[in-house]
Amino acid sequence: MRETNAFEQSLTRKYRAKIWSKFVSALKDYTLLKPNDRLLVCLSGGKDSLILGRLFVQLLKHSDFDFKLEFLFVNSNLKDDELNKIRDLFKELELDINEVKLENSIMSTILGYAKKNGNNKIALGNHYDDVIEATLSSVLNEGTFETILPKEKVDGLEIIRPLFYVREKDIGSWKDYHELQTYEEELSETKQFSKDLIKRLFKDYNIQVEKNIFSAAGNVTLDMIIGYIKDGKKKDFIKYYEEI
Repeated sequence: MRETNAFEQSLTRKYRAKIWSKFVSALKDYTLLKPNDRLLVCLSGGKDSLILGRLFVQLLKHSDFDFKLEFLFVNSNLKDDELNKIRDLFKELELDINEVKLENSIMSTILGYAKKNGNNKIALGNHYDDVIEATLSSVLNEGTFETILPKEKVDGLEIIRPLFYVREKDIGSWKDYHELQTYEEELSETKQFSKDLIKRLFKDYNIQVEKNIFSAAGNVTLDMIIGYIKDGKKKDFIKYYEEI
């Protein structure tokens, strides 16, 4: 097992600007963490959740306020060799996990565990690229304009996404730097198509395309929208046009 100090040093030195600073910025910009929060960080064995775990271990040492930190891994009936590989990763990164069996869905299992153990916040490993891919996919495949939010309230708990500003390529670079053999789930056909399309648009159309897609969800001009949904109720253009 390598020295965990190497993980700490890489995040605060080599990857300080691209990962650590962006992680801290998201926490501050969206008020994702508050004093005395009881945070449950969900780990899957993939590179995104693993780096999220190490970032919070680092933050706990240097934060100017107290919070409780706990890690959860949901065993979705994995094969023994896959499960052992993931467990070894947690040990290597010194992430002290609680492991539970899958019940119904992964999210319902996580929510149930959090409520039972008194956690008020759940951290997931969604990053910048997940946000832009989800935004584009909603337009192309569902005819809606939706994105992944930095935080949301679900069933009385708050789900936060501290990697909101962090690029996937930088997480991958950190993983390769430490030669970690992470467990990555296969992408759906839709997600892979969105990912490939964004790469082609960046290369052949506009190098600002990623930034523009990310920013679009924060720059919606309701005066120029045909319709929108708020609190489950749809507002149609022709109805609110008469009110102008």
